[in-house]
Amino acid sequence: MVHTPQPTALPASLRNPVTAAGSVPWDLAGGFLAMAALLVLWSSLIWKRHRTRNPEPDRLIPILLNGAACIPAMTAWFAWGLSRIAPLTLADRWLVALALAWVLAPFAALALSAAGEALTRAGKRGCPGPEDPQN
Repeated sequence: MVHTPQPTALPASLRNPVTAAGSVPWDLAGGFLAMAALLVLWSSLIWKRHRTRNPEPDRLIPILLNGAACIPAMTAWFAWGLSRIAPLTLADRWLVALALAWVLAPFAALALSAAGEALTRAGKRGCPGPEDPQN
């Protein structure tokens, strides 16, 4: 007896790989850019407020505040992105999004803290600052 292979149904991404690989989710990219811009704005406002209270601020407080802002923003963005690309239930999607945000938020907080500090220092280049006590 000769076994003849039965045709199987291929997923849409394998039937036409050029369109699947070439399709760019522009709405996700735009959402990511909007989230990143708002988080950088938030970070610069944190640093500006923190720097007015103390000329040589402690770096821990802005990092923690940036982390507190990153977790909900990244969770929402990941949940939205997972709804577009992964067949998950609503509860599973939010749990996976929260796990991803929880893992990535410390790194984003460090990067945002550095960006906020650099932006607030760049804004103060023109005004004279206090003299260095070691000089």
